[in-house]
Amino acid sequence: MHPLEWSEDLVRVLEPLAWDRPWPEARKTWRYMVVPKTDLHRIYNVFEYELNKILEHLIDYMKSGEYKDRRDTSLSYLELLNPLQRYIGCGPKPEGDKYIIVCLLGPYGDFKVNMWENMTNESNSKCYDFYQYDGGHCELNDPDFTESINDIRRKFAKKYNVPDMHKLTWNKDLLKILESLDVSANDTSLKNYQRYWILRGTGYQHTLNTLRNKINREYIKNVEKEEIFASGLNSTLGDLEAVIPLQKTFACAPKLMNNQWKIVCLIGPSLEPKMFDIDPKIVTKNVLGSACPTHYKHEDGLCVPENPEKNVNIFDSDYFKEKVNDVRVKLAKKFNVSNMHQLDPSYDLSKELEDWNINDRNQKQERIRYLAVPIHDFEKMLDTLETRVQQEYFSKNPKERRAILASGANTTLGILELIMPLQTMYECAVNEVNGVFKVVCLIGPSLTPKMFATDMTSVTNNVPGSDCMPRYVDNLGLCETDEPSHARKWFLNDFNLLRKKYANRYQIPNMHELIWSDSFATYAESQMMSEKPLSCSGKSWRYVSIFFTSFIVTLEEKIDEYLMEMNHYKFIDFLKNGNKSESVGYLELLNPLQTHIGCTGRFQGVLCLLGDEGVFQMWDLNKNSGEAGSDCQRGYENRDGLCLLSRTQQSPKSRKNEDPSFSGGK
Repeated sequence: MHPLEWSEDLVRVLEPLAWDRPWPEARKTWRYMVVPKTDLHRIYNVFEYELNKILEHLIDYMKSGEYKDRRDTSLSYLELLNPLQRYIGCGPKPEGDKYIIVCLLGPYGDFKVNMWENMTNESNSKCYDFYQYDGGHCELNDPDFTESINDIRRKFAKKYNVPDMHKLTWNKDLLKILESLDVSANDTSLKNYQRYWILRGTGYQHTLNTLRNKINREYIKNVEKEEIFASGLNSTLGDLEAVIPLQKTFACAPKLMNNQWKIVCLIGPSLEPKMFDIDPKIVTKNVLGSACPTHYKHEDGLCVPENPEKNVNIFDSDYFKEKVNDVRVKLAKKFNVSNMHQLDPSYDLSKELEDWNINDRNQKQERIRYLAVPIHDFEKMLDTLETRVQQEYFSKNPKERRAILASGANTTLGILELIMPLQTMYECAVNEVNGVFKVVCLIGPSLTPKMFATDMTSVTNNVPGSDCMPRYVDNLGLCETDEPSHARKWFLNDFNLLRKKYANRYQIPNMHELIWSDSFATYAESQMMSEKPLSCSGKSWRYVSIFFTSFIVTLEEKIDEYLMEMNHYKFIDFLKNGNKSESVGYLELLNPLQTHIGCTGRFQGVLCLLGDEGVFQMWDLNKNSGEAGSDCQRGYENRDGLCLLSRTQQSPKSRKNEDPSFSGGK
């Protein structure tokens, strides 16, 4: 008795079938059954009850005419007890004005099981390859196939002194891709992703039993090996795919191909198969394991990751960071870019990427920048990045460059996303883009693509690394992260730098420094979990919801958008039209008289309360109010345009223990 696994192939087979018409396809590679009409949480109980009734009278039932007739159609719930079936896929089918749930089960189209036998008897058990009999049923016996394939790769590597034979690692992303592909008619969809390999004969064990002989016969001793390679370059080399040295990841799954169940493997990342040398002269000169790439080491004939606990993905995140930042620093030095920042992996973006969908993205107002690359082209893209950006952007004239940037402002600029100087974070994963799986990289925090200047004046006058963002320091022309700080310090530093910058830009006389408030942070946390909408009406505080946690770049972009769209008088009208008691978005951070702030959240957004003002007060956009910092409250003094607490002044009234829910409320 084998466990059932979900099969998207069977779901695809089921979708076009009409319930009110004959199914000539049935009982070849699958059988079917109808799920009982009941609540989902009661299905198990119904199945158990109905099957127990059948099993109580099993001998009489199997001798009946009903059983003989149903063997050629469907045996209803008894289909679940066909021990050799391994795959199941279900879906709705209309029946009159209602729907029923139909399930297909495979890989067998017949029901030739002798139910009189004691199926828990080990002598009657015939488990599939890599399934092991255990207490009456067949359990999947984990990753022996992977280990066996690597053992074969290791032996060939040692025999022929292969300098770069990699250890193969099972990859869940490739498995997800493979399970989603429709290969029922042909192998076209397989070619769009990686190299592939269809196991011969009965599957895993048969392949292992014959693999060494096939490699020897089809490659080692074959005088026509060049012709074999030429014929399989755009499709598959069959069993030879298992020993291509540069391949690192693979995954296999049963697929329904031309009405036959076959085990298909995707293997990558290399799309160009290059076999190891067997010429005795070259073999003698080669050194085993001497050409393992960066972040890999030689171990017993194979190139393995230096960090054994790190998952081997379709793409190498460390390699991505290394290659991209190498190009960024080269460009920073070539064009004297003053603010080229290092890209680092981001947990924030990894959370965003989990639910990322290109269609959802296009509907959102705040669109994270992204790059989508075909899986097979990802490593090649990194290796040729410097050349590609030269060809696609820097070789163009100024007018063409502006057109390129404008064309991708609301979508993606492709590889140019990787050289935007104000971006500091990235995260990559395999994701579906318009029906095709690709490596998708989210790039942040900037939502607006802004390329560095390449005109003669900028290149002549700028100094690499001289204009790094807060929390970044220059390191040989590249702005790198300074010592990590507590999140609270990040918030305060970013917000106060922002207030100081706009105070000087717009000559705001009374822009005050923000001080952290624990009570605001606590109340904000309670409000993030509340379904009741926040209101500033009658309160001595206001609020702002922030989408991103690398604040400074994103906030400036959004605030500048607001200020470009309205002048001072339009904003006064905006406040008069009911916005006085509601949040005015990111502009809340520039309310000059606010002196306290408390925030909560991070990965799903940040909510901040600001006080002690419950009414939003805008500054004069026409710069007619006086010099920055010229009208500070008592106890504050002007420091470079921002009103900071006087060095001799005690802190203003603390909000540490004051409950914001009662501050000015009714």
